[in-house]
Amino acid sequence: MTFSYGFEVFNIFVYAFFFFDIAICFNTAYVDEKGDYITDRKKIALDYLKGWFWIDFISNIPLDYIMAAVNP
Repeated sequence: MTFSYGFEVFNIFVYAFFFFDIAICFNTAYVDEKGDYITDRKKIALDYLKGWFWIDFISNIPLDYIMAAVNP
């Protein structure tokens, strides 16, 4: 499977964007059950790891590149 140059550039941009999104989520305050803003980075990271991180991480795996490497 071969990819066109434009597709490669677009694909790399998308993966970089989602990686940047993961980095931002580790640094974004959230509101807890009591309505308080949580700004402690350790608490933010733990909350993100317990929730959306795994969905974000799995969605950022470059399956098209893996499949191209496995099936040349």
